[in-house]
Amino acid sequence: MASNPHVLGNPLLKTQHFVGATKWVQTSETEITGYHQMRVAHQKYADEGLKEVAVKGHAHGSSTIWYRKVEGVWKFAGVEPKIRWSEYDHDKVFEHGREEGIEEP
Repeated sequence: MASNPHVLGNPLLKTQHFVGATKWVQTSETEITGYHQMRVAHQKYADEGLKEVAVKGHAHGSSTIWYRKVEGVWKFAGVEPKIRWSEYDHDKVFEHGREEGIEEP
């Protein structure tokens, strides 16, 4: 999802993630679950010049993020966003990804 060009890997998409209240739970020696309050701004530009914003949409809610220690390094293992409410045209930001059968982040 993060690198897919139809979702967050789209070079025309810029995001900013604000993380608020957070709770961490270590579920094993190699796994941690994080519960994070989030506000995420999205802007998709019309072309590579990044001058004209084609679509913008912001989401407010929380994310459960799983982390796993692999060869001594903590890495992302999964994410489950829960959007409580959104602003602007958030439903259109990942429209192309949905057409490709990819779930929205």
